[in-house]
Amino acid sequence: MDEHGIPGAVARDDLMRRVITDRVFGRRVHDNKEVLAAPRAHVTAVVPHLPAERLLLFGPTSGWGPLTEFLGVPEPLDACPHINRRKDFWQLRAPG
Repeated sequence: MDEHGIPGAVARDDLMRRVITDRVFGRRVHDNKEVLAAPRAHVTAVVPHLPAERLLLFGPTSGWGPLTEFLGVPEPLDACPHINRRKDFWQLRAPG
């Protein structure tokens, strides 16, 4: 249990640290430039190897349109969800 009373969070956080912090950022998570550059570098490395018709560069702020068109499915009536807002982080992480 972590300091927020979340069971199993310590083990989960340790796994996240080992995978994300160590592998992706090489332990440079406190360097904002490095953290912001990592996903961009990944996209730059991957995009040239994928056929355009099989690739969607999508951001949730684009709404449902690009995603549903790419997948060939109708657009949902509900608004595109916005999760992982900073203010919602602890609420989303809490159990139950």
